[in-house]
Amino acid sequence: MSCIYRDITLWLSTRYNDVANTCFCMALLIPSLITVEECYKALERDPFNPDLHFTLYQLLRTNYDKSKLHLEKAVEFDPDKYSFLYFAGGNLYYKKGDFSKAAEYLWKALKYNPSDRDVYSLLAEIYLRENKNNTAVKVLKKGLNFFPDYSLYYILMGSALLNNASIRMALECFSKILTLDKEFKKVALFKLGLCHLISGNYKCAIDAWNELIRSFPSEVRGYYSLGFIYDVLGDKDTSGEYFHKCLDLVSKEGRHILKEKIVKSER
Repeated sequence: MSCIYRDITLWLSTRYNDVANTCFCMALLIPSLITVEECYKALERDPFNPDLHFTLYQLLRTNYDKSKLHLEKAVEFDPDKYSFLYFAGGNLYYKKGDFSKAAEYLWKALKYNPSDRDVYSLLAEIYLRENKNNTAVKVLKKGLNFFPDYSLYYILMGSALLNNASIRMALECFSKILTLDKEFKKVALFKLGLCHLISGNYKCAIDAWNELIRSFPSEVRGYYSLGFIYDVLGDKDTSGEYFHKCLDLVSKEGRHILKEKIVKSER
């Protein structure tokens, strides 16, 4: 049955006149019915066909070296059509947790499109996960040359600077976000408070977290952070109020952790 279906599909798509296009269409529509061997036979006739190389890139995804080779060929022979594959490949390896391969693909993506906003942010996330905070900052600064008001860059840069204990510069990043848009306001307010806490400026930390729960009344981190800081300041009653508020908001799984904290704060 599959052979009949395959023959019909071949006839409908190309009438057997265009082997390269047949392989390309088949790989997209029903990849299980096209073989690597058939693609290589087609490449012998048309070695510079980018669609064939793209097809082999798809079919050989489990073989990194061979898949990468055909991806590069597809991009080389038709960069306008296939250069996006470097970002797609980088994103795929990022999700798989293979950060070195992801970064390799993403840097190549920038070679073809140096103003790709998402590439800079994904590279920065990779370097943050690898604790390469200085590299993340350098990448984001390049991105800011193209997109000076992109909030995500400031969130990522502020996080990298905070990890490096560059508190003043981290504060500048998180404060900048509040002037741009509301998309990352929640994260910015939380991390602003964290920066102030680390620097010993408890009043500003409390102000930031109060603004956080005022703007986002169900934000558990705001209540927990306020409970924590009042506990540090020795105000057990206020600390307990915020921790109890957390209990009203968090899931059952997390309640035992908060209960332990509340018991300690009430002693």
